[in-house]
Amino acid sequence: MKKIDFKRAGIFKLSGISYHPNRLRATAPGVLLLASFIFSGLFSCKKDVYTSDVYIEKQWKVTLSASYTIPSNTDRSDHAVAVIYLMDNNLLNYHIYFDTELNNGDVPANAALYLGSAVENGTVLVNLSDGSFNSNRELAGNIQLDTATANKLLTETVYLQVNSAQVTTGLVRGQIDKTVLSAFDINLSQYNTSVNTTAEGVGYFRQLSDYTLVYQINVSNMPAADALTSSYIHKTNDTLALVTLASSAADFNVPKKITVSSAVATSIASDNLSVDVYSNLYPNGLLTGVVR
Repeated sequence: MKKIDFKRAGIFKLSGISYHPNRLRATAPGVLLLASFIFSGLFSCKKDVYTSDVYIEKQWKVTLSASYTIPSNTDRSDHAVAVIYLMDNNLLNYHIYFDTELNNGDVPANAALYLGSAVENGTVLVNLSDGSFNSNRELAGNIQLDTATANKLLTETVYLQVNSAQVTTGLVRGQIDKTVLSAFDINLSQYNTSVNTTAEGVGYFRQLSDYTLVYQINVSNMPAADALTSSYIHKTNDTLALVTLASSAADFNVPKKITVSSAVATSIASDNLSVDVYSNLYPNGLLTGVVR
């Protein structure tokens, strides 16, 4: 029976799991029962039986981009992909790789899983510190999680972020449970020349693959005599609101999310848009910013 060279076949192996970016295969005794049907077509020797007491609890494929960090790294185009497996014994296997050379001769550094939505800089859940990135810009390893951490990974909103030597606060990032379809940050300044305010703002917007728009509008330096009231996103050539972003002061400076239609999601990803913020003193417009 011919031996298969999995490494040369382009399939990576992590702690008893071999996988290709687009498919999973078991490779040795003591791995995955779910792969036994794959091997039935690869091996003709009936005596080879592959069984295991360990199963995959959940698997993720994550796309990481410099535009997904908070704030976006608008001067970088770096991109990475990660494959993550959580076994039912709470062993976490991971493989992260940059598919191209990093910009400006940069090199990847540490990676971690964080708790937080797509518009938050959250708290570290798991440091992926088993080794370092190799010369091919790859990091692979595994870490044993406790039950509480594994449960958070399965039930809470989590993202993966990789820092670099030049960008220590996060070079690329991606949500592990959803794909980010579009991302933009927007600076908010005075609505027009008639507005006299010290207020200023910034908005972070991430459109996810399930048509959820995740966003946060931060407004600072509000005058004590004024108060925020609402915010909308609309097409630049149309004052009709595309999405209501805020309906009271409590909707600012906190992460928010709303499910939109496919048509609205397409508009958010491609149209020329503006975001307007309103207040008690300026009901016709306090701050505004152009998306594209």
